[in-house]
Amino acid sequence: MQHELFNDTDLGDSRGPLTRKFDLGATVTVERMEEYGHPLDDFKKIELIKQAVSGCKHPLVRHCLEMIGVKLARLTHDYTHLDSMKDIAGYARCICLVLDEEQARLVPGTFERLYGKEGLPKMEVSDAQ
Repeated sequence: MQHELFNDTDLGDSRGPLTRKFDLGATVTVERMEEYGHPLDDFKKIELIKQAVSGCKHPLVRHCLEMIGVKLARLTHDYTHLDSMKDIAGYARCICLVLDEEQARLVPGTFERLYGKEGLPKMEVSDAQ
């Protein structure tokens, strides 16, 4: 079901004078609109997803989740966009890379100072072996 705020079907030409001046040499936004829909609709979806992941306490993991959200929002416009699917997998893997590297670089006391006494939740790694 399409949210009332989003109108992916009517991209129209809502360019004002500033956008028209900028567009004299730029075609990238037109290409992206064909792939992802109008930026207004795309960015509204992304903002809703960012709000949903804002409670993640780990700033780097939260960033990865936000990037996954960008790709999810774009898939709602074109759910066959393979590059966005690959990017989602890549950002999910980046979460593992970041957490592993943080543990590897751990300096006594730094982790607790950054993330509190609770630290990161314990993860089961039995499936990865």
